[in-house]
Amino acid sequence: MRRFAVFLFVTFVFLPGPGGAEDDPVKKLADIYDSVAFFSEERTGAHPLDRWEEPIRIRLTGPGAERWQATVDEIGRWIADHTGLSVETRTGWFGANLTVSLFETSRESAMAAREDGVHASLTSSKNGNPCFGYYWWEGNQIYQARTFIPVDISVAGTQNCLWEEALQVLGLPNDYCVGEWTLFCEGTNPPKATALDALLVRIHYDRRLRPGMTRAEAKPIVETIIREHLAAGVAWR
Repeated sequence: MRRFAVFLFVTFVFLPGPGGAEDDPVKKLADIYDSVAFFSEERTGAHPLDRWEEPIRIRLTGPGAERWQATVDEIGRWIADHTGLSVETRTGWFGANLTVSLFETSRESAMAAREDGVHASLTSSKNGNPCFGYYWWEGNQIYQARTFIPVDISVAGTQNCLWEEALQVLGLPNDYCVGEWTLFCEGTNPPKATALDALLVRIHYDRRLRPGMTRAEAKPIVETIIREHLAAGVAWR
């Protein structure tokens, strides 16, 4: 059955207790990954792992597309580097499976998102700026996605929205906001993907994980992957 998931700016907070995740970087990172990968606003409770398994073909459309094409190209290269997938960023109307839609105003972005499947009661905003993304999946394999980005906000705001929504439609739909510098925290607003974002995406696309895995199935594998990255000297802060 084909379905779609909506990614808004919703934060699931997991506060570590004494001697908990804050003292153990593996547990801390595993908790962050668990939050962004297995929860979303559209689905009740934890859901299985969603991920692209096919090449991603991105189409940028809307006002200002020429201005923002270089940013989308950069995002595409980053996604290819961190997922191992083939990514094309200048796809025509036919053949695109990830559409990045730009809109003149935040109101138009929100209205288009509602009309295209986002329920009105679920519309949300980043500092008052509506930016949305969602994907369709089958068998927990993502096969199509769309993001909605307004261009009437600041240049920094549009760039942040382009990056954040692109990463979330990779199958990491939720926000995590407990003092970390990441696109998955709406309060930090980095201009592009951070070291933590890079690690989260690499974890998600490690071939030892598979679409459809539950949190319980993924947890020991995720912790192993994290230990390997940390042992290799990968920075995440």
